[in-house]
Amino acid sequence: MDCYRAHKAGKQAEIAMDDDARLARVSDTHQTCRGCGIDLYRVVDWVAEARRCNRRWFCGRDCFEDWRFRTF
Repeated sequence: MDCYRAHKAGKQAEIAMDDDARLARVSDTHQTCRGCGIDLYRVVDWVAEARRCNRRWFCGRDCFEDWRFRTF
């Protein structure tokens, strides 16, 4: 079991490094609404932005409801 945990932790570390490398190449300057695509706020560091727990994804409730209806 310890071997499995070590392997899993290693894989998660690889994925995190891959994500950081991918996010470092993002050239967008703003977080955009998933529903309508308008700029929500300026982002300088996408790696730090991805780690934030309070990111905004939609400009408002109507956009969220519309996106949810179209997606699901």
